[in-house]
Amino acid sequence: MIRKNIIPLIAICISLVSIVISLIRTTPFVIENTDFYGWVTATLSILVSILLVWQIYNTLSIEQKMKTYIIDSEIKMKKSVEHYIETKLSEFDIVIDTNIKELEANTMYNQALNAFQGERYPESLYLIFQSLGRKVIIKKNVSVDMLNVIEQIINRIREDKIKITLFGASEIENWIKFLLELKNERAISIITQLRSLI
Repeated sequence: MIRKNIIPLIAICISLVSIVISLIRTTPFVIENTDFYGWVTATLSILVSILLVWQIYNTLSIEQKMKTYIIDSEIKMKKSVEHYIETKLSEFDIVIDTNIKELEANTMYNQALNAFQGERYPESLYLIFQSLGRKVIIKKNVSVDMLNVIEQIINRIREDKIKITLFGASEIENWIKFLLELKNERAISIITQLRSLI
């Protein structure tokens, strides 16, 4: 900091010394036609004083501008970091939510398989479609095994002529919407079998 301001400090010192020397001088100040050097010295002294004041003013204003710039930079950086953290947290929340839904879907699928093995076919169908709905919502691939199990459950319900009281026609229509979103030929055949249950 001292090295940067050394030239202005030397200029101030020289100016102060020249002012003191001129004040100590005892001869009166007289303007004569032959005293051209006096006029030049006076003019240069005034110009140096103006430049000195201008240099001091610029130094102070630059310091103020630097402080303002530093404060603005800190605010921008803080906002940028906060935005980055918020973005990453929201992405993390989405990943966690997706993983939870996938875990729920897999749990329901396992429960559906257990119900199927226990010959509780309507409950099994209900649980497997709850699992399918969660997988469609989080846009996870539905396995061929899941579609096979759905077909087997529907066939057992039709073969055993089981009356379905666990769910109604509106839920079957929702399941059909899930199957339509799969855009799969196998899903279309399951839709026709589902409609026969209504």
